[in-house]
Amino acid sequence: MRVTKPSFSTKFKPAPEIQHDSRVLTGFGGVTVLSGYLIATGLVVGLRSRLKNIRRVGDYAVFSLVYLLLLFISVGGRRPGHLKYFGADGLLGRMAWLRRIPAKSTIARFFMACGKELVGYIGEANVDFVVGCLRRLGGETLSAITLDVDGTVISTRGHQGFAAKGYNPIKKGARSYRPLTVHVSETGQFIEINHRPGDAADNEGADVLLGKTIRRLKREFPSTTLRARMDSAFFEDALLRMLEAEKVKYTVVAKLYESLALVVKECTSWTSIRDGVDAFEFCFQMKKWSDARDFVAYRFRLSNKDIAEREGEQLDLFRPNDPQYRYMLFCHNFPQGEMPIEELHTFYAGRCNQEKNIGLLKSGFAFDQLPSKNHSGIAVWQKLSMLAYNALTGFAMEVVDGATQRKNSVVEKATRLFKCATWSTVRFLHLCVPGQLVNDSGRIVLHLPESRARKSDWNDFQIRIEEIEEAELCRHRPAA
Repeated sequence: MRVTKPSFSTKFKPAPEIQHDSRVLTGFGGVTVLSGYLIATGLVVGLRSRLKNIRRVGDYAVFSLVYLLLLFISVGGRRPGHLKYFGADGLLGRMAWLRRIPAKSTIARFFMACGKELVGYIGEANVDFVVGCLRRLGGETLSAITLDVDGTVISTRGHQGFAAKGYNPIKKGARSYRPLTVHVSETGQFIEINHRPGDAADNEGADVLLGKTIRRLKREFPSTTLRARMDSAFFEDALLRMLEAEKVKYTVVAKLYESLALVVKECTSWTSIRDGVDAFEFCFQMKKWSDARDFVAYRFRLSNKDIAEREGEQLDLFRPNDPQYRYMLFCHNFPQGEMPIEELHTFYAGRCNQEKNIGLLKSGFAFDQLPSKNHSGIAVWQKLSMLAYNALTGFAMEVVDGATQRKNSVVEKATRLFKCATWSTVRFLHLCVPGQLVNDSGRIVLHLPESRARKSDWNDFQIRIEEIEEAELCRHRPAA
């Protein structure tokens, strides 16, 4: 039916008059759905039980402050000080069981009072949440769980505790932190993060953090193969021996030490695996290493443009620096035939997904912000940032997209197996929804703008959340 012009167009002043009043409004109507999902998964109960005995900060329970900050980061909050702009929000504090949002000074005292115990409790809750997502999205049916290990740099702008000068590509010479992350490739979530000073070596603490994660996953998924992917910073005998003892399959980029480089340089039996890419396998024992290990070397033929750019470049006498090729060397422990050399490099290439998600942690979940000078307070913020990222990722996979498997995923790359809407889309469509809270005969009702699309989506979301809650209740229900 054709609509007449007066019904959709008229003359009026486009900018309305602005009034700041005491009506109970909110800009985050969608946190009701997100919070329902977190309650259904058991995250809220787990946090509450772990934090109930930690000393209050003033009149506020630590659980309420932690959960408020978790929701705040999830909806796009960048700094705790920005909470003062939402002190009158009718919903954000309510969803954290608070009558009012605390003042900036209260949040500052909370971060200064944080200790290692609180850091550990939030980390445990995060591991439980990621394990729950894995169980609901496949569990024992997953053929493998792939762990990516990498560090990142967070540059400081003051004298925060435990910061130190080290490798810092963001601002050379500045004090920094160097957190270490363990990433689950199949879901795109971070299962562990270790807060470290900026002068920490790339692999410092990796064996402890990765070993703890592996043992937990082996208890939860005893029949699932565990795999690990790491760059050359983790090419060390002790770490590889730990992975071998835990029966974890690994692929790590080998450093081209002189002894290894000479083996590659002197090879004359390269096998072509595809256009412009050759490879060969060999077994080699490094000096001071306990055992010999399997290696795969690749050489990639450069384009004419790249070859021209390398003309006149000083080449290392003992390195395979043929100007026509770029070389890569991998160390692995896959049994013969399980990971063909044609697929090993592709498998390792899937690790780039972790680097992308570390960038998302910083840009979308304020992982690079430093809310306090207290070292443990900064660690708590990083754990909450990681947990908010994992929560929104799980919400997008399980609720928004309904645990739908990706059809076009490259199996050899071992990247995310399920469809997952981006965090920006989830926030824009479903979290940052304006609304008004109305007291209807003693019952608080949230009124939202009329939208058939959102109403239909949220009805589907509620059904999926109820299914998740029922599944979790069945799992914890004692067997008859």
